[in-house]
Amino acid sequence: MTSLPTMALRKSALLTELYLPTNPQLAARFQSDADALRSVLAAAIAQNHPERPADIAPERYRACRRFLDNFDSVYTLNYDLLLYWTIMQTESEQPLRLGDERFRTPDDRAADYVSWDVEKTDRQDVFFLHGALHLYDAGDELKKFT
Repeated sequence: MTSLPTMALRKSALLTELYLPTNPQLAARFQSDADALRSVLAAAIAQNHPERPADIAPERYRACRRFLDNFDSVYTLNYDLLLYWTIMQTESEQPLRLGDERFRTPDDRAADYVSWDVEKTDRQDVFFLHGALHLYDAGDELKKFT
């Protein structure tokens, strides 16, 4: 999970290393603060979030799916996994028009993630505007836990 403030701190660390190489302590402080902010944010969300998708009753998923079916696109500022779990819920007899087709399975099919497929960006209909718990930047690719 990477929030906008966390990304800003990480970028500040990089810029400090570039423009103020004589002050490595400042760059390290930015990096340390970014790590701390990430941990605090994740802990706060985890305390108010179900532990696993199965903790949510099927009728709740059906209600969410009925609501989401009113939209062609969804833009969210929310960090929780509930929207993601609802979209990925396959146990429902009610199909959902919103999909998650922009990720591909990596070459290592045993991986617990999928990777962003740049060739499928025209199919995006769910937008996590400032990040999401299931998405993370792995440096050379954007990954999603599955």
